[in-house]
Amino acid sequence: MPTAILEPAGRFGHIEKVSLMAAECDGPMTPAMLTAAGEVIVGKRWRLPLARALGCNASLIHQFLIGRCHISPELARVVRKLAYLSPTAGIILDKIK
Repeated sequence: MPTAILEPAGRFGHIEKVSLMAAECDGPMTPAMLTAAGEVIVGKRWRLPLARALGCNASLIHQFLIGRCHISPELARVVRKLAYLSPTAGIILDKIK
């Protein structure tokens, strides 16, 4: 299970510790957390495969990442569960495509 991932945090370039622990699954998901979870689930090129698995398009994922759209608690819960299941999440996502 992933415990923490370091990701650049926005335009300021500082490093933010992003936790994907199951105990924090009810909190809001930030764009940095979505990026970290996407990379855990799929790898560096995660946006399109994750969008397909979630039943949305990659432009919506982009809107989440730039902060134009709010990441709903339901979506955050699904993404965190997929990250928790990783590395099997990659196999599941391949089947969904």
